[in-house]
Amino acid sequence: MRNPETAGQPAIVDRFVNELKPYARNARTHSKKQLKQIAASIERFGFTNPVLVSDDGEIIAGHGRVEAAKLLGLKTVPTIALSHLSATERRAYVLADNKLALNAGWDRDMLAIELQGLIDLEFDVELTGFGIAEIDFIIDDAKSADPAQPDQPEDDVLVVTGPAVSLGGPRHDEAPQIALHTLTARIMDLRSLTTTKLRAETAQFKAIFDHGIRHQKLALCGMAELCPSPAIGLKLRRGTASRGRKA
Repeated sequence: MRNPETAGQPAIVDRFVNELKPYARNARTHSKKQLKQIAASIERFGFTNPVLVSDDGEIIAGHGRVEAAKLLGLKTVPTIALSHLSATERRAYVLADNKLALNAGWDRDMLAIELQGLIDLEFDVELTGFGIAEIDFIIDDAKSADPAQPDQPEDDVLVVTGPAVSLGGPRHDEAPQIALHTLTARIMDLRSLTTTKLRAETAQFKAIFDHGIRHQKLALCGMAELCPSPAIGLKLRRGTASRGRKA
C-alpha cells in the first residue's frame, strides 16, 4: 500500500513487519519494559513515527517501534526509505537519530506544569514515558523551588525548650523515625552540593526515597483521596473503578 508522493518528499510505505531487517551493528538497546511502553504509546496515540529504512528494508531508525509492533501483533508498519543516503551516511544516522534526541534538555518548571495538568485531567501519565516516582519528584521539586509556595509541614523545625531528658537510647519503635530523620538530613546535605554529578545522583536517590515513603503512606491511608502522590492516587481511582465494573 503506497501513499501518493508529494514533490520533494519521500513516500510513506506500509511494509510487512517480518520483511524488515534489524541493523546488525545497532548500538541502541531496548529493555522489555521500554518496549511495552512504546507498545502502549502506539496503542493509544497510533503509529505516529514511521520507521526509517534502506531500500532493501534494513532498519535505520525505529528498531524499538518495530519490536513494539510485534508485541501488538501488527502485520505492517509505516516506513520511509532513505534512498538518498549512502551506506556510510546510513551508518552515521543510526547513531545520530538516537544521540541527538538525548542531547535535548527539559524546562523543569514547564514539565511539572504539564505533568500536573495531565494528572488533573485524569490522563494516564505513564504513557508519557515518565515513571510514577519520577513524576512525583519532578512535581515536588518544582513546588519546593517556587518561592510563592508556602512552607510544607515537613520543612518546619520543632524547637523544644526545657531540661534535657536522657532516654537511654531510642526505643525499637522509634528507630525508623530516627533513621528517616538522619536520611532526610543527609539528602538535604547532598542537595546543597554544587557539582553536576552529585546533583544528578541526589535527584535519583531522592526520587527512589520519596517513592518508597509515599507507598508507606499509601498503605497506611488506604484511600486514593488521602494518597500524597497525585499520580498514584489517579492509578488507585482507576483501579477501583475497574474493579467496580468487573463486579
